[in-house]
Amino acid sequence: MVVSLDAPGDFLIDSGTCAQGIPCQIGVWFHPLSAGANKSSSVTIRDRITGGLARVYLGGTGGLPQISVSPSSVVFPSQAIGSTWGNQYVTVTNTGDAELRLSGVTLSGANSGDFAVVGSCVSMDPGDTCQVTLGFVPHALGDRSATLQIISNSKTDSTIEIPVSATSTPVP
Repeated sequence: MVVSLDAPGDFLIDSGTCAQGIPCQIGVWFHPLSAGANKSSSVTIRDRITGGLARVYLGGTGGLPQISVSPSSVVFPSQAIGSTWGNQYVTVTNTGDAELRLSGVTLSGANSGDFAVVGSCVSMDPGDTCQVTLGFVPHALGDRSATLQIISNSKTDSTIEIPVSATSTPVP
């Protein structure tokens, strides 16, 4: 038997042939390339010996992940050099209608070494939230700043940048 996907793009299959006379399973996945309804295709199964033909029609609605973050900036309270203070949090929400995947949660900037990402997440279903946890341990005196960068598969905001700041004080 020969198995083929009539209109590839939004659908994938895992097998192209099945042995004659032996039952087999054919995996089909819906992987929409864009949002919207009326995604369709069909799988054709052709018997090489008899010429028989079977067709299975496929359909689905494509969704898109959408990221939302809060707050839009993070400010730690003043603290002494070398000390630690409670964490600050950025809430990430998937406001879309497909799985949101975070591929990177990093800090950059002049004083990024004073801050740390101490907790994050990898993926969220539609409507789910997670918290990115940030810590601050100042290594020098004065105003400290960095940028939290969150990279995702969101179709509209694939890279979010959030300013992070704090002030360090002398050890008492």
